[in-house]
Parts: sequence; structure tokens; C-alpha cells
Amino acid sequence: MADPRPKTEPVKAALVGCGALAELYYAPALRGIQSAEPVRITTLVDPNAARRAVLSGFFPDARRLSAVDELNQGEADFAIVASPQKFHAAQTISLLGSGVHVLCEKPMAATVQEADAMVAASVEHRRLLSVGLFRRFFPTSRIVHELVAGGTLGRPVSFEWMEGGPFNWPAASPSFFQKSASPGGVFADIGTHVLDLLLWWFGEPESFDYEDDALGGIEANARLRLRFGSGVSGSLRLSRDTAIPNGTRIRFERGSIWFQGASADSVVVQLDGCSHVVRGALHSAPDQAGGVGTGFGASASTYSQCFMEQILNLCRAIRGEEALVVPGTAAAKGMDLIERCYAARRTMSMPWLTPDELAGIERLALSRGTRK
Repeated sequence: MADPRPKTEPVKAALVGCGALAELYYAPALRGIQSAEPVRITTLVDPNAARRAVLSGFFPDARRLSAVDELNQGEADFAIVASPQKFHAAQTISLLGSGVHVLCEKPMAATVQEADAMVAASVEHRRLLSVGLFRRFFPTSRIVHELVAGGTLGRPVSFEWMEGGPFNWPAASPSFFQKSASPGGVFADIGTHVLDLLLWWFGEPESFDYEDDALGGIEANARLRLRFGSGVSGSLRLSRDTAIPNGTRIRFERGSIWFQGASADSVVVQLDGCSHVVRGALHSAPDQAGGVGTGFGASASTYSQCFMEQILNLCRAIRGEEALVVPGTAAAKGMDLIERCYAARRTMSMPWLTPDELAGIERLALSRGTRK
């Protein structure tokens, strides 16, 4: 799948989907990585001409197309698929079939069946498929992975994860709230990031209990309890309409680590038996041979830098220099768990509703097969 080439030769890229995500994140990231990796944006793809015009302000030399099948052979080495979720599978499979590597934004597909088809197309056409679960690049995520694998604080015991708040994303379309465009709400959105990390850290869960307030539509609130084969268990609370405390705590046998879910480079560490905690920004470990007073290592990557690192990872994987951090096969596992949770969903307790409203919810859940 690698495509060895001189480091000085630019990697050509297409940006598929020119909405808010492309404008606010991918376009600045693509410009920001130029000092580390020469990438030339050759093509902007979106059915909306106005959105293509906005992104052309970042990349004035890029061709503007309305569909991926208008790409010329060899016009792009890789494509970033940042369109609404319902288009991910078809666009990704088409691009892979044309010999283009793909970085697909999360959630990678609308169903596990689609995700599996995307992975199969990657294998068939020998092209790389990476998924935009860029929190794996967070230093906070990596230090948890290292603590779990290395046993520095002992065995992981439990976790609590709370994340969300009133929805304020400047979406360019209403797809976030349309069942036809997005099969899930906050759980399929933020939950995709969270579940990917939990699976990466702890492996496959042996049991789960899931509830939300979808009522046959798109959920704004979700709760999940998980238990893993290693014995670690915990809870996840997500919201799109309530200002809940944002924080993640993972308890080990000899201490705990706390961070905000979307925080890339700062943590709080507490060691059992100690009267104080360690709180601060992460740095790379200093040279052990340097002795006392040699200072800290380099500052850990920030949120924005981690977003750029996922693009750099694909570029380097194309050159054969490193492996993908989030291959499609890994992302498909998270999709499978989300789909299983939705299939077994229970209606969340909502005590503020009247008896008549609760009875109506019960009838709706029964008619749509969502009551468990």
C-alpha cells in the first residue's frame, strides 16, 4: 500500500466536503503541516458551489468539483472525506477504487455493514483507509494507554466519563439532527471518540447497559455502563442540551488520572497515600542521563497539533515511513459497539414528563421497537 517517493515531492490531496469541519479544522491543519510535509491541495469537492467558494479562499489553485467521480486519474494521492456521515461509505469506496488513499472523518459510516465494506475496499484496492478519531494522538490518551499497558499505577479498576453541553457547532447543514442523514445523535458523535479510546485502552467489553432519550429520533442525552474482561468497569454520560461537568477519571490500584475529555495535553495525577496531586501540562520525558536540573522535555502536542498529526500520519504511511494510528479496522470495532448499544437501547428516565407524556413515549417506543 505504501507509495515510496522523494520527500520533496508533494503529496496531492482532495478535500471532499467543504462544510464547517473543513473550513474550521481541515483547511487550517492542511496549511499548518506544510513545514513538516509538503501537501498540495489539488481539488475541492462539494455539491454546494457556495461552500466550494469559501474553501477556495484557503486553496485558490484547487479545482472545484461537485462530486468525487469527477476526479481525474492521478489528481489526488489521498482524499479527506469530511462530508455528512451518510455519504462517507459511498464516497470512500469510490475513492479507494480509483486508487486514492482516504482519511475519512468520524463516524466512518452509517452502519457496521458500510464500515466493513469500506475496509474490504481498502484491502481489495490496496489503498490506506484511516479514520479521523484523532483523540488517539492526544498525549493524555497516550499516557493512559501507557499506564494501562505498563502497570505503573497497577491494574485499572474503574472509569467515569462525562462530556457535552448545549450544541453550538456551526453546522452547514441540518444533518446532525436528521435521522435520514445521521442514524445517531450525541452517542454516535462524541461517543465515537470515547468508545474508540476505551476499546484501545481496555479491549472488548464483556457487558454493557445503554439508555438514551431518542424516542425513535436522534438522542440528545445518552448513558452507557461498560464492564471489560479485565475487570475494569465504568460509566459514560454524554449530552447535547445540558451543561454537564466535563471530565474523565480513571482509577487504578495505586492512584488515578483525571483530564477533560477533549483536553489533549494536561492531566491531574493522584497517587494513593499522597496528600497532594500533580496537575499540569504534559511534556516529553527528559533525558534520563541528564541529571537533576536539566529541565523538561518538549511540550506535548496541543489539540490543534494532534489534528494535524492525523493527516501527517496518513502522509507518512503513504510513504511507507510509519503505520496508521487509526486504521479503518479499528474504527469499525467502535461502530459495531455503537450499533449494538442502539439495538439494545432503553429509554432514559425523564421524571419531568407528565404521566400522559410518559404513556405516549411508551406507545411510541413499542411501535418503533425501541423499548427493551
